[in-house]
Amino acid sequence: MISPVAIGVYECCVVRFSGLETKDFHDTVNDLQHGPSVPATTSFDVQWSGRKGQVKVRNADQGFRGQFVETSATMEWSAVSDAGFEFASDPAETSHAEFARLGQEKNGVFF
Repeated sequence: MISPVAIGVYECCVVRFSGLETKDFHDTVNDLQHGPSVPATTSFDVQWSGRKGQVKVRNADQGFRGQFVETSATMEWSAVSDAGFEFASDPAETSHAEFARLGQEKNGVFF
């Protein structure tokens, strides 16, 4: 589930997935080389909240504009692969983000 974000209106946003099907490639190199994989599922909960700053960007030469809010975030994550591996983060309330930003952008034909 992804909740809508209207920059400048809402003070928080939540992205939550449970049992999302994916593939476990064992390592990044194997993934980049499209090597063998096993089915896996992942679940995560990311929450952004608070407002530390806001920035608007417009670059007509590159056809890009955006509005961004600097905020804080917490995340909890877990995954299980059919190979028998299980991974889990610490609870979300123990996480710490050095940097978090939410935004809306338009580019190309949508500029």
